[in-house]
Amino acid sequence: MARYYFDVTNGNGLECDSEGQELQSLDHVRHEAGRILSDIAKDEIPVSRNVSIKVAVRNSEGIKVHTGELSFSSD
Repeated sequence: MARYYFDVTNGNGLECDSEGQELQSLDHVRHEAGRILSDIAKDEIPVSRNVSIKVAVRNSEGIKVHTGELSFSSD
């Protein structure tokens, strides 16, 4: 298994993951990025009219291997 780091950018700015997680494959990486986006959205959407969340995933060598984004806008 390889270690991946999930860096999150949202209304609070950039939060870099310093611990990472060991995952079996890039499919698992995509699933975890989606879970992170969903969890953050559950907290932010009820209290904000405009939400933008990005998860950038890097491997242990610092190479970006996946990016997921979620945007929500309400009038």
